[in-house]
Amino acid sequence: MSTLAGITGRVLPVLAAYGAAAMTPGASVVVVAQTSLASGRFKGALTAFGVALGTAIYAAASLFGLSALVFRVPFALRLVQIGGGIYLTSLGVRLLVGRSAPALGGEPGETGGDGAGGAFGRGLLTNLSNPHTVIFFVGIFSTMLSPSVPTSARAVVLFAVVAMSVTWYTTVAVALSSPRAQGLYQRTGRAIDVVAGTVMVWFAARFALSAMQ
Repeated sequence: MSTLAGITGRVLPVLAAYGAAAMTPGASVVVVAQTSLASGRFKGALTAFGVALGTAIYAAASLFGLSALVFRVPFALRLVQIGGGIYLTSLGVRLLVGRSAPALGGEPGETGGDGAGGAFGRGLLTNLSNPHTVIFFVGIFSTMLSPSVPTSARAVVLFAVVAMSVTWYTTVAVALSSPRAQGLYQRTGRAIDVVAGTVMVWFAARFALSAMQ
C-alpha cells in the first residue's frame, strides 16, 4: 500500500504539470482551434487526434529514455528547432496569404479545407515540430520520475497523458465547431486566419532564435 501511495504521489504531480502545460495556449491549441473554426467538428477532432499522437510519441520516448538522445547528440535539438520553425512558418504563411474564409469543409487548397488525412497530419506535425514539447517531457519526467519508478507506473503515466491530451484538444475542437463559433468565423474568418497565421510565424521565429543561441 505504501509503495502504491509513493508511486501515486510521484505520478499525480506529473499529470498536473502536463495538464497545466497542455492548456497553456500554444501552436497545438492554435492549429486545432483554427481547423475547427474553418472546417468543422470532424476535421477539428482529427487535428486534435493528430496532436495527441504527437504527444504520445514524445511522452513515450521521454518516459522510456529515448529522447535523452536529443541532449546527447549535439545538433539533435537544434535540428528539431529549425525543422519546427520551417513547418510552422509554412503553416502560418498559408493562413496569412490564404483566401477569405472558406465555406465549412471547403475546397482542397483553401485554408483548413484539405482532406481528413491533411487535418490529422497538420495536428501531428504541429506537435512534433515543437521543440518545447521535447524539452517539457524530458525535463518533467527526468525531474519528477526517478529511475526507480517501475515500467508499469510509467505506462500508466503514458496512458493518462495521452488521455488528457485527447480530452483537452477534442474539447477545444467541439467548443470551436459549435454553430455560434462557426457563424462568427463566417463573418470574421479572414481576421481570425491572419491572427492564427501571425501566431504561427511568431512561434516559428522563437524556435529559430532558440536554434541560433
